[in-house]
Amino acid sequence: MDTFPIKENKELAPTANLWLPVQVYYAIHGVGLATIISLGQAMPNDHRAFRSVFSDISEKYLPEPFNSKCRGGPNDQQFVFDNLKTIMKNVKQQSNLSNSKYANIESLLGKCLSTTRRRFLDELFDKERRKSIRRGKKRRNLSRNAKQLITEKLHPTTVTDFLYRMRIRSNYEDPDIHLYASDKQAYEAVRHYEDLLFLTQAIVGSLSVIMLRKIGKQAMDSIESRFTKATEAVSC
Repeated sequence: MDTFPIKENKELAPTANLWLPVQVYYAIHGVGLATIISLGQAMPNDHRAFRSVFSDISEKYLPEPFNSKCRGGPNDQQFVFDNLKTIMKNVKQQSNLSNSKYANIESLLGKCLSTTRRRFLDELFDKERRKSIRRGKKRRNLSRNAKQLITEKLHPTTVTDFLYRMRIRSNYEDPDIHLYASDKQAYEAVRHYEDLLFLTQAIVGSLSVIMLRKIGKQAMDSIESRFTKATEAVSC
């Protein structure tokens, strides 16, 4: 992601963004797994388990705003934010199209987390509705208690959940979001690439500091040296 010549070849940005959300998530997923191991915790066996463990360690180890969370439900009005100075009423009023320079950044972050949590809950509800269906029916209704039980089992939503949602959207839902961009929109595609790269570097950098403190400088230097050599060998 960092070495891709996006600045010298801006016309590549729309196409590069097709794969970018996948690269972002798996970069953080890979370093995140290494961080989890360095903390002495068991290796998560799937993406949901990884995101759940990440949710647990983010508040304890990560700086703002990467320690932000959205929890609660099942209704949007019951969502609560941790480590964010906003409430759901303000998040609802925050426009997706507003310029982040002039908007309430806390509410924008809250919107990213809350819309992601809403998506995950709806998917879990829909999956449960398709179980034990009576003959002649395509789905069944869920009681308030059933929804509450499902909600309580879903871990608090973090930035990694948001990036996973972006990865799913890129793979399966809206992969050509920048592909047919005009010249003016191509500039936005470049900015999108650079912003996601910056976000990835910030999160990976934070996770690397955690590993450094846990395994020590000598071990960390050895890992980075081997990684650099492997990268150079592939590029040659």
